[in-house]
Amino acid sequence: MATKKPRSSKPRGGRKRPAASKAATTSKVAKSVQPSADVAGSPPVASGIVPANYISNPFGLIRPSLQALRLNWPIMLMVVVGGLLVLVALITAMVSTAAIAIYVHNLRATLLALLATLALAALAVMVIFPLAVIVLLDSAKSRKLKLRDSLQRCWHYWWRIFLAMFLASLATLGGLVLLIVPGIVFGTWFSLAVYVIVDEDTSAMEGLRRSRQLVRNHLVEMLGLYGLGEFLNFIPVIGSLISVVLALLSLASPAVRYLQLKELAITSEEAVVVSDGSQPTRAPAHWLNWLVIVLAAVSLLTGGYQGLRHVNQLDNRAGSPSSTDNTNLNDY
Repeated sequence: MATKKPRSSKPRGGRKRPAASKAATTSKVAKSVQPSADVAGSPPVASGIVPANYISNPFGLIRPSLQALRLNWPIMLMVVVGGLLVLVALITAMVSTAAIAIYVHNLRATLLALLATLALAALAVMVIFPLAVIVLLDSAKSRKLKLRDSLQRCWHYWWRIFLAMFLASLATLGGLVLLIVPGIVFGTWFSLAVYVIVDEDTSAMEGLRRSRQLVRNHLVEMLGLYGLGEFLNFIPVIGSLISVVLALLSLASPAVRYLQLKELAITSEEAVVVSDGSQPTRAPAHWLNWLVIVLAAVSLLTGGYQGLRHVNQLDNRAGSPSSTDNTNLNDY
């Protein structure tokens, strides 16, 4: 009597079992919730620095900013010091060029000074600023960097970063000429374009478009973040020192905010798909953002008023004879 062969556990027709199908569906859903991949060859984004929950409070980003700066502090210190030196040298070269052109009237010396100015500007555009963006963004992603690798990546991004900054500056200046407020809005919209270019390896125009898409619903929070380096400048000496310290501590805060906005946008898109088209609810901006914006506006207005007053005093002194001149005239 022939014995029956036991049934194979392999499904007929090559079909997967229901359990396997369910697991595959779960895996696909999990993949769709994850943020988009970075540049090929980069390690995955770590969650050690960027907080899991979105932080609207501008002061709440100081701690993750410090953690990011501490991760690659030698390179970051080199970038800050190098940037300051290049800035001072650039200003000196510009002033020297103008002085030579006005007082010396030497065409050769003027051209040499102009070439030195352009060389310093090119150094800042091609190396310093792209390097700062790369270090800040990768530090916010908990990545340990090497200076040589970071410098090599600068050549890959510098032209797109320069073009994005140039176009954003044109839009900002155009808005400032109109009614000031549109210029502030445009500048804030496009402020994250450089991080988009480095993170997603996009073009300059796509970086500007993507930056506006991320920032437009969080304009108050971005203005509050950028106002940390300005909001206490109306207080003489002490306020300015505190503002400088806050600005240095918050160097990596825009990169952290970019990563959070990127994750928030992905989560919002998933929520829209799941809820069949209904818009996800968004928490209001933290009240400290409004406080920082108001105080920063007061600081700017105060600084502008004091600057105009100082210029008027200089004009009055230049237009009126000095006391020594009056004394000499009376002697005659």
